[in-house]
Amino acid sequence: MGAFKDLTGQIFSKLTAIALSDRRGGSGKIMWVCICECGNIVETTSNSLMRGDITSCGCGHIKDLTGQRFGRLTVISLSDKKLEYSRSAVWLCRCDCGNEIITSSTCLKSGDTLSCGCLHREIMSEVGKARTTHGLRHTPEYDAWSNMKRRCCSENGRDYKNYGGRGISVCDRWLNSFENFYADMGLKPSPDHSIDRIDNDGNYEPNNCRWATAEEQSNNRRNIVRYSYNGGDYTYTQLARIFDISEEPLRQKLIAGWPVEKAIELMVNNRHGSKK
Repeated sequence: MGAFKDLTGQIFSKLTAIALSDRRGGSGKIMWVCICECGNIVETTSNSLMRGDITSCGCGHIKDLTGQRFGRLTVISLSDKKLEYSRSAVWLCRCDCGNEIITSSTCLKSGDTLSCGCLHREIMSEVGKARTTHGLRHTPEYDAWSNMKRRCCSENGRDYKNYGGRGISVCDRWLNSFENFYADMGLKPSPDHSIDRIDNDGNYEPNNCRWATAEEQSNNRRNIVRYSYNGGDYTYTQLARIFDISEEPLRQKLIAGWPVEKAIELMVNNRHGSKK
């Protein structure tokens, strides 16, 4: 996932994005409230809209996924069942291990669902080995975890000034647990992938990290949104850290078009109990 993109007013087939949702999709993905041509309201992720995974509230044509493979899953047929967490089409799939499950188009195309659950169990089994035998200590994933901590925590490290030295930290869940890091991040997709922070000024934490290629990381750095303030350019994360205010409310105000100075002044005043 790259920098935030405001989709308000944009049309995606039968759907028009009308507002940012206060909900989050899988892995913390941003969601949008959309109105369909038929009048129904739906919520879906930015990726699903921009990739064309969801084009209506369900009243329109459903793209046939029969026969397609997603990870270990092969789509068998469209299911008439509904899932509480998704409004996209639901499919019956067969896993390579022989089990059958139902899941949504969104979960299949986003990569959130890659198996019947057997892949996760295998990963957790390896994590279990790591706890007792350190079976993953000499792996690229362990090296990524170790280097991440060194960049943020070792003041004598050559990269510290660009990470820990400017306030980047490792979340508590990952700091002292490779097992947690591995369970959240999984295997590197290829030797060309390395850990990437989606918000380049954010911390190392599950909702802000992914495995990405050098090209994807370069695009992420180019596309990140910066705001001018007092002669400098900052991300909303940097501004929130500088003024000791909450990131998400600040981001919402800036997305809505508030002047940077006004948004910061209001939030600082509110923090101190002032009324304007």
